[in-house]
Amino acid sequence: MDGAPRLARSRRPRRVKTFTGCMTCRTRHLKCDETRPGCRRCADAQLDCSGYPGYRAAVQWKEVRGLSDFGISQTEPAASAPNTSLTWHHAQCSPTPSQDGSVASDPPHHPQDQPASTHGSPQIPMGQSQSVSPAHYNFPPEPCPSRLPLGPQDVPDSVDPAQEDNTTTCPVPRPVESPVSPSLSPRFHGAERHIDLAPSSHLQRRCIEHWVNHLSDALSSVPGSMNPLKRFFMPIALVGAMSSASSSTGSAALFYLICSASAFHLSGRIADSQESARYMTLGLSHQNRGIRHLQHNLVKDDPDERESVLASLLMCLTYEPVTVERDFWLTHLRGASQWLQKTDIASWAHNESTVVMYQMLAGTATMLRSQIASESVAHDDNFHFRLDTMSEPYHLHHIFGLPKVCLNSISNMIGMAVRSRQQNLLITVDLDQLETELYLSIPPECKVPAATRGQDELVHHYSHLFYLGSIIYCKRRLRAAPLSDVQPLVEQACDHIEALANYRSRQYSPILWPVAVAVFEAQDIGLRTRILQWVDIIIEQSTLSIWQKFKPLLCSLWETRRVPGQEEVQWDDFLGDPSTPSIMIV
Repeated sequence: MDGAPRLARSRRPRRVKTFTGCMTCRTRHLKCDETRPGCRRCADAQLDCSGYPGYRAAVQWKEVRGLSDFGISQTEPAASAPNTSLTWHHAQCSPTPSQDGSVASDPPHHPQDQPASTHGSPQIPMGQSQSVSPAHYNFPPEPCPSRLPLGPQDVPDSVDPAQEDNTTTCPVPRPVESPVSPSLSPRFHGAERHIDLAPSSHLQRRCIEHWVNHLSDALSSVPGSMNPLKRFFMPIALVGAMSSASSSTGSAALFYLICSASAFHLSGRIADSQESARYMTLGLSHQNRGIRHLQHNLVKDDPDERESVLASLLMCLTYEPVTVERDFWLTHLRGASQWLQKTDIASWAHNESTVVMYQMLAGTATMLRSQIASESVAHDDNFHFRLDTMSEPYHLHHIFGLPKVCLNSISNMIGMAVRSRQQNLLITVDLDQLETELYLSIPPECKVPAATRGQDELVHHYSHLFYLGSIIYCKRRLRAAPLSDVQPLVEQACDHIEALANYRSRQYSPILWPVAVAVFEAQDIGLRTRILQWVDIIIEQSTLSIWQKFKPLLCSLWETRRVPGQEEVQWDDFLGDPSTPSIMIV
């Protein structure tokens, strides 16, 4: 028989496997038709299409029962006392079986040496371009502790990095071999500090370099050496990077969050697919660790870590102005508000850096509140970003270009709009008097400390944009004035908006709220054309995805107002529609 000729077996044509389908079809092992933003196969099956590869992760606050499972087996019995907790949300959080059917539980000695999982690519929110830096990811099922109670009980004082990676490491693309010298790799010496945990010191150095030289300015409305994202964040991140790898601190959380933001941004800007994948892998790993350390320190509430936790929360709301579902960034806003309520920040925050970061967080939250008037977190009882807390000395004029008188007026008007929306309360303020006061509140000139060329001009134009934007908001949102009544104000605002494009010294991103409040209301076709040309310039100048998302959103609102009966639709109602892609107007 051995000498008998064998019949040739007909070979089936080789299948070409692609990795460009939506995550839902890939999970179901079905061929995706790749229709965007959601595929037809999912629609026909009445499934929620999860979108296309990218990253989305979020922390969530929710009621849970049981002790902290930070480093504890998920099979441990739960206690009966309820606790409010911060949860890192996964698509599913069930243990992943090993090949023999059991659940993997023992952490490897060097988790960073294990090859990354390749059973699925991270998923980008629908409509978000691969060329932009992601803010949120969903992950396939994997072993992960899913909750941390907001209380001191059973919270470890330190975090074992091996255990931490085992319980929370996300499935990511398989990393490419690092080009750095083996002597620099953690596998050849003990990972004694957080800075040693990265599998490639070369990539990590590039991430920090990118933050200092580019991204920290690109995320700021006024770039430069006085930028708080450099001036205050970097010393805190340095402490975290150099601290023991077995410790869990707010500064370590900030270090990882900064590295992950830079890695994601670099991944979207690099043409080489292998190198881009390496940065994406590093970004996923660092985002994982950053969220875990932030969770841990929100629970532990160590007074010595509060400043670094504040910085980490600000980082979460700074690097999320991209197109994601509003539930994701609302989660961080709610969590920050609850933490501020619990910690009584006025009792412990007294140095300049803490005052500046709190004012930035409160200013950001105030502007976000204008687009979530119907959400519970916007209610007076739940919104704990108080402007009267640490109000002096005031720093946001030279940081955001936001005069104090404008911030107070905008905050009060947004509060009126929220109460009117949620409680059906009539606005009892004399709106004529309020509008008169707004017109009289011409912003004073502000000199930027240690200003470089063009920075004072930026602040001047921002100040007048906030001034004009506050009047437009009063007329349109509180008085329900027709669009025609605000066109003179919109035209003045557009002059200042166009002037912002003259600043070319460094990358930067104009603060969006006053720009949006003005351009949303533009009616004239010629004015709209000028606005869109300006947006194209800022897309290139800032390198941030928020402006890529803002342009179609703006055009969509203008188109909606062409529909009979929708001519005067309010922009916050438009953004609140579940069918409208949501971005953070900050």
